[in-house]
Amino acid sequence: MKNQNALNAGLFGAAPVPHPEPTAESWKEIVRKYQVPSSWRASWQVVNTLVPYVALWALMYWAMSVSYWLVVPLAILAGGFVVRTFIIFHDCTHGSFYASRRANDILGFITGVLTFTPYQHWKWEHTVHHASAGNLDRRGMGDVWTLTVQEYLDASRWKRFSYKLSRNPVVLFALAPLGLFLVLNRLTAKGAKEKERRSVYITNVMLLVIAGLLTWAFGWKAYLIIQLTILVVAGTAGVWLFYVQHQFEDVYWERHDEWDFARQRCKAALSTSFPRSSSGSPEHWFPPHSPSQPAYPQLPPGACSQVGAALPKRAAIDVAQELEITDLPVVG
Repeated sequence: MKNQNALNAGLFGAAPVPHPEPTAESWKEIVRKYQVPSSWRASWQVVNTLVPYVALWALMYWAMSVSYWLVVPLAILAGGFVVRTFIIFHDCTHGSFYASRRANDILGFITGVLTFTPYQHWKWEHTVHHASAGNLDRRGMGDVWTLTVQEYLDASRWKRFSYKLSRNPVVLFALAPLGLFLVLNRLTAKGAKEKERRSVYITNVMLLVIAGLLTWAFGWKAYLIIQLTILVVAGTAGVWLFYVQHQFEDVYWERHDEWDFARQRCKAALSTSFPRSSSGSPEHWFPPHSPSQPAYPQLPPGACSQVGAALPKRAAIDVAQELEITDLPVVG
């Protein structure tokens, strides 16, 4: 903690001193300027994501007639566009991609089908996740299985083995994504209401229809090779992105009585700049701060060149300074 405080003191230009805890209202006021949807930026991101993805599908089918090895690099590219598609889907569930709720719901359903994820059902689960992330007494929905040190020590040998196995990189980043998108997303969760359950059923029917049409057009072998390869690549990248945003040293965890929403939003954020291809913008490195922040840049043209490499940390510095937080984790 001493080293962390020294690092933050250097970042913010002042020695750390105790300050009052931030409130939900003060947090909302500060991040509001990063929450304004832009119809043209949103539409452009839809075009430059879905059109290349469809083109890569056709290109992969052609490549199979030449060599299966040509499919691999194309699948990696296509997987990247599926991750971008899921980010659009994610923003739609928060109602932040477009200003129109109806537009978000329609696009969210379409991108949900493309990413094998039921829109309304995942929207409900993810809302619960945002309302409980970092709360030790409300774990279990939309998060990676996490035990405290004491819970691990008190666990049975079998539970310890299961916990270690679940966090093995091969299981976590290769097998688990396939299980998530192919199996778990086809089922309804306990506590889901009619709208959420119906979303799962409709998405499953749409996936069967699309799979049937693509099998008829390309053949079952080509469809399975292309679709499964893309899912493995996209699932691995997507789960990794989610994992590194929620599992790192100094991540915020508290019991329910001590848990604070605004504090969790600020302290649970990674100050790591993700590549432009991950969400269309190097500025969108700070997603945990606000569910209403869209993934495309909201800053005016030329802002990036004006502040240079410091831009990706601008939101963190704004929020941390204005909320007077001196122990915000800074990584990378």
